[in-house]
Amino acid sequence: MKISILLPFLVSVLSFHPVMAQMHSGDKVIIDEAVNKDLYVAGGTVIINAPVNGDLVVTGGTIMLNDTVAEDLLIAGGNISIDGVILDDVRCAGGSIQLNGSVQETML
Repeated sequence: MKISILLPFLVSVLSFHPVMAQMHSGDKVIIDEAVNKDLYVAGGTVIINAPVNGDLVVTGGTIMLNDTVAEDLLIAGGNISIDGVILDDVRCAGGSIQLNGSVQETML
């Protein structure tokens, strides 16, 4: 009985998972509009000029984060500049990391 009730729920949740994230890639990626879900970005140059109301996972040669991230930030790049506010945890790796904004939780 429990399986017959749980199975439709799991199928509906799993079928919507891909739309719960937004993905962008390219030589130069600029995000100028608010994102109300998780955001995954990869590019040579990545510029985030709008709030991300979810997790942000980003990798690139040059990354500039100029606005708020409501959840976790995972970031890796050559030159990273964080000028926004991160409301949760940050995990970062890079050749040059500049933090001019603030991190509300932990940063590694």
